[in-house]
Amino acid sequence: MRVRERFNQVNGDYATDLERLEADNAQLLAKLERTEEPDAYFDKAFARWADLMYDPDLEDNVGRRDWDQVEENEALFVAEYGEDMKASIRAFLDEKDLPIIKEMDALKKTIEPYWDVADQVQDLVLSDKLPFSEEEKNEFRAWLRLRKSAPQTAALFTNARVVSFYNELVNDMRVAMTSEGYPGGGAIDAARIKLYGQGSLGDIRSGEGAMELIGTILEGVR
Repeated sequence: MRVRERFNQVNGDYATDLERLEADNAQLLAKLERTEEPDAYFDKAFARWADLMYDPDLEDNVGRRDWDQVEENEALFVAEYGEDMKASIRAFLDEKDLPIIKEMDALKKTIEPYWDVADQVQDLVLSDKLPFSEEEKNEFRAWLRLRKSAPQTAALFTNARVVSFYNELVNDMRVAMTSEGYPGGGAIDAARIKLYGQGSLGDIRSGEGAMELIGTILEGVR
């Protein structure tokens, strides 16, 4: 069972217990909610945190996590329950010291550079280092906005020169980063397999070629 699935199972078991308690003790829970008893309020907040932060819709069909939406969900939780409750939940999870949470955190840290590529290429496209017109950059900005809010409309931009360049370069860089020729590339690929059950995108670049590609792009956005 993949790490993500095992974590969801742990979280799902906790949520199921809460639902059973609510059903068996409806009147008591209603009274506790009215008086805002700390334990009951924490359980309610924890359930909301789980709904927002571990929603399966935060990942697409290949396991890519929508970190912008994660941040929005976290901000929504803070608006509803406050920073102190967020800190309490994180402290609670740390105190429980669940191995699955630690493993997920470690894997996500390993794979961060893989996801950061998209932002690096985006900065490069919108810089003055490439021969894209202002009109093309505006087209790219529109596509970035629409791909989340209106994906069907965003699909109309897929063949645009600037969008095609972006998608191909992000793909090439990620392939390079999962190759053995990139420092830590093997670890990144292993983390992707554990988290998402998906391995390397391929071996079109390796060795010095991988390092050259990554170095060129990183230099371009500095």
